[in-house]
Amino acid sequence: MRWTAFLSAHYGVETASTDVLLTPAWFEGGWRPQEGWQKLLPGCTLCSVAHQRLERQHAFIKKNGHPLAYFFSFVPAGTVYFFECAGSPGEGLPDAFTEEPKVGEEVIPLKDLGFGLYVVSSWEYV
Repeated sequence: MRWTAFLSAHYGVETASTDVLLTPAWFEGGWRPQEGWQKLLPGCTLCSVAHQRLERQHAFIKKNGHPLAYFFSFVPAGTVYFFECAGSPGEGLPDAFTEEPKVGEEVIPLKDLGFGLYVVSSWEYV
């Protein structure tokens, strides 16, 4: 029996989705969103993740005419997330697979800077 057929028959899961990061991503909870995946991927449940240690990167933000360095921990490119989704993996996907950190009142637009680019495919248990 194919894994997706098993999931559908026993758990009501229609598809099993794999998200592979092409560029680093930032999440408030480290390798995952602090509030869970429902905001980023509604209807999906995380099954597994394969990643290296988080990468430290910095950003300089000008405050009162002086540059201040802020350090952030990013999930590295090549990280693979395995999800079970209630719908098709192509439905309702975000533009970028990342959250955006706040420094004071300012949001750093990581999505606009190329962070969180990803590809999606389906996977089957072998």
